[in-house]
Amino acid sequence: MAAQLLLRLSSDPGTAIAWLACDDGRIVAQGADALTEAPPHAEERQIIALAPGESVLLTRATVPSRKPHHIRKAVPYLLEEQIAADVTSLHFAIGPRDADGTVAIAVVDRDLLAHWLETLITAGLEPEALIPEPLALPDPETGWLLAAGDTTVLLRSGTCAGCAMERDALPLLLRAALADTVTAPASITLCGIEPDELKAAAGELPDLRSAEVNDLATLLARRAPDSPCTLDLLQGPFARVQDTPVAWRDWRRASALAACLLLLLFGQRWWQVQRLEAESSRLESELVATLQTAFPDITRVVDPVAQMRQRLKRLRGASSDGRFLNLLAASGDALAQEPGWQLAGLDYRNDTLQLQLRMPGFDHFERLRGRFVGNDGITAEIGSLGSVDGEVRGSVTLREPGA
Repeated sequence: MAAQLLLRLSSDPGTAIAWLACDDGRIVAQGADALTEAPPHAEERQIIALAPGESVLLTRATVPSRKPHHIRKAVPYLLEEQIAADVTSLHFAIGPRDADGTVAIAVVDRDLLAHWLETLITAGLEPEALIPEPLALPDPETGWLLAAGDTTVLLRSGTCAGCAMERDALPLLLRAALADTVTAPASITLCGIEPDELKAAAGELPDLRSAEVNDLATLLARRAPDSPCTLDLLQGPFARVQDTPVAWRDWRRASALAACLLLLLFGQRWWQVQRLEAESSRLESELVATLQTAFPDITRVVDPVAQMRQRLKRLRGASSDGRFLNLLAASGDALAQEPGWQLAGLDYRNDTLQLQLRMPGFDHFERLRGRFVGNDGITAEIGSLGSVDGEVRGSVTLREPGA
């Protein structure tokens, strides 16, 4: 057996918590105030908290579904008529399901359970499991086990069955428990109880036997730390994070959401790149069309902007008055940087070049005018603008210095 620290909780929040430090089934230290005395003994020990039997109802219910989340949702309503308290104020721990569909259940007050955990964790005593104290008794292979404490007697009547009884009313309560069971036990093992104490129970009792030890604390210490805990109260909202797959499922959901967001972001970027590439192709096609319209002899276009500049440079050299060509070249450079334009007309007179344009919006005209600022002194004036069929039509007048 490994080392363990047992914390015996109380149904009264103001009562001190008794504790047992055990090594190989032997009590090596114990005390009445776990919060101040037990922490030094917690190192390298399995911490098990024991909920008092009078605070936990151990029962069973038949649930048709085999799925854990369906069982967890159905159990409170299946037991609603058996429990006087509001089921929303209770915590239901689910045990193993038998072949006939019956499920072992432990019911405890939700606030009381939260108080226990908060008190222990604050003291640095986080339990690995929190089990009803009757289920911490050794599971008798046959029959029942009765173990007496100071004022209560613990009964373990099965793998996930048991209760706590007041010692003063033990004969009566034992008789009631025997009457409620479907199959009476062949024997009852007694720890700390003399058979004479049960004589007041009416009717015939099963065979009464004495346990190997006569002390409840010693009996609890013999619980093997590696024995399976079939009905741990630390479930659902009270489950330990590192011991439950719920936390991993939450992280998995968050990771999936993050992956979806990344895919959405990459998809948006890809769409933007495709849109910009399409716009670039459209503008290049318009530049090629403009170049070939102005110079029909050009049949092979490699770089429309460079070829336009080269042809205009030749024209400047052949013209005695190069103002028209200068203005035309400047307008070509400016328009090449502005997407979505269409040339509706061109007029040159009195050293002034006027362009009739169609643009996607009013701001496009303003940006076009700004592109001439500082361009060899050329000035640009925006004429009247008007919106027709979703596009803006207007004129831009260009002049060189001294014109």
